[in-house]
This record gives sequence, C-alpha cells and structure tokens, in this order.
Amino acid sequence: MPRCAVRLGLRLVSGLAEEATKETILAARGEGYDDIPSLWMRSGAPISMIERLADADAFRSMGIDRRAALWAVKGLDGGALHTKAKRATSAKSPLTTWRSRAGGETDDLFDEARIALPETTLGEHVVHDYAAIGLSLKAHPVSFFREDLARQKIITSAEHWDERLKGRYVSVAGLVLVRQQPGTAKGVIFITLEDETGIINIVVWPKVFARNRRTVMTAQFLEVRGRLEREGLVIHVIADRLIDRSHELRALGDGTAGLPRTDREVREGSWKVKSRDFH
Repeated sequence: MPRCAVRLGLRLVSGLAEEATKETILAARGEGYDDIPSLWMRSGAPISMIERLADADAFRSMGIDRRAALWAVKGLDGGALHTKAKRATSAKSPLTTWRSRAGGETDDLFDEARIALPETTLGEHVVHDYAAIGLSLKAHPVSFFREDLARQKIITSAEHWDERLKGRYVSVAGLVLVRQQPGTAKGVIFITLEDETGIINIVVWPKVFARNRRTVMTAQFLEVRGRLEREGLVIHVIADRLIDRSHELRALGDGTAGLPRTDREVREGSWKVKSRDFH
C-alpha cells in the first residue's frame, strides 16, 4: 500500500493568530522558505510567532528537529530585518546568530559552533504536539503505556468490541475526550475515552460520581473498571472504580516514562489534553 503524507494547517497551532499569520508568513511565502532566518527576514513575523511554529514542529519539512528549531529561533534576535544577508539554517549547516558589540549594538551574523542538543524522545515529541496543536501524527500517547496496561489486564478499545465480554467486569483506559451530563440524564455522567485503537464510552452513575468526583472532573488519562454492557452496536462500560493516571502523561512529557519513580517533581503544565467538558 503506498504511503501518503498528512499535512496539518497552521490554524491548528495554539496561540497563532490567523489574520497575523496570513499578513506575514503566508503573504511572503511565494515558492516557500529555505530556512528559518529567511522566513523571519522576508515575512517580518515576530519572534514569538516563529517560536510557536518551532514548538509545533513546523520546521521538520526543512530537516530541522523541534529542539534544533527552537534553539535556532533563540539566535534570531538582534535586527536581522535590517540586513539582506541570508544564511542557511538546516540539519546539515551551522546555526547562525548575531554577535553584539559592547553597549548592546548589533554587529553581524556569524556561524555559531554546533551544539550537541539532547535527542528528543518520541514521547516528548507527542506531548509537545498535543500541547501545541492538540494532536499528534507521530504516535498516540496511550500506546507508550500499552505493555504496562496489558500486564494489568486493561483491554483496548478494539478488544472491548468482543461479544464474549458482554456482562463481564473489565478494565479500560484512555485519554478523556468528552465529559457530559445531559439535563435529562438525572445526574448520570457520560465520558468518552480514547486509546490508540479507538474510543470507549463510559457511564458513571450518580453514587459512583459522588465517590470519585475529583477524578471524574480533572483526570486527563483515566482508568475505568466496571461491567461491560452491549446492545447491538451500542457498547459502554458501567463505571465502578475510576483511577487517575494523568501523572504518567507528565512523566511521558518529561522523558521519564517507564523509568523508576522518584520523589522528583515533574513539570506541571507540560501536558494538556483538550477535552470537551460540561460545566
């Protein structure tokens, strides 16, 4: 089967104003940009906009890794728009930055010594993708924990379609996509989870919700244990116990997933699943 490339629009990049993007980067694009400095000099886009693009891994098509792109953006300050100089910045050429004279005056561009940047793990890439654009084409976050989940007898969305599981007590886990409480549901909470194989619908009765309110309302990565009910193609798990596993996502973004846990604090705010919630 032939492979195809999926391209995502710039409108998905969090914090990137659509009109500002059209008036700068898109307006000056022409036949495309060769490197980060040329994008900055031709478009007149502010550093903050280019940094958001770098954080969203938008320069990978130029052969520049996310971390290398962020490093390159940090070297752009100093008045590059006042010169017609054009210097390449790619995976095979040196980064460029500005040398400043005493007193803060700008001198000229020079090739910066190559820095051995730490390799970004796939898990870190996925976490940053979700933070920047709300999804990732590289991998699904839950896939990194599948081996451990399988050892704990936690089944996938694909497995929960097995007709033989009807009426059985099962364990499932996934990212929380939706929390909702319809006005006609008499206090029942409906949650939609997503793992690397599909979605799982969860029903939380009022008494269970009362015991697990904080977990239901705040968990980003949720494990649910309960009875599987099936009526034709309609399948849901009636929650009996809910476990917040969000700390594992933070470890994934920290590059420590799968390592022995310590008392070291993980970075707060490095991971964000944008679920559609009721309030």
